Amino acid sequence: MKEEPELTREWIIGNYSEQYHRRLRAAVEAPYLLTQLEYNDTVEKPGTRPYLHITQKNIKYHKRSIKKALSKGKLVPAEVLEDYPDLKLVKR
Repeated sequence: MKEEPELTREWIIGNYSEQYHRRLRAAVEAPYLLTQLEYNDTVEKPGTRPYLHITQKNIKYHKRSIKKALSKGKLVPAEVLEDYPDLKLVKR
């Protein structure tokens, strides 16, 4: 059985940092791969807004990036399209 790593501040910060940087890269290079909540939580500065607060500016940009990806024939995950039911009708 795999041994769990010791829960230390360094491990938590390191692990969070790695995950955050992966999501940040996706938010910049391929925002259509993130759900609306994942995108918003990634691009907003931590601690500046209440948790789960989604800004209208982020929704507009995120939706536009999904439309663009669909028009280019890129595969957008179903869980991402759930945030925008009107985009499900766009030809994939």
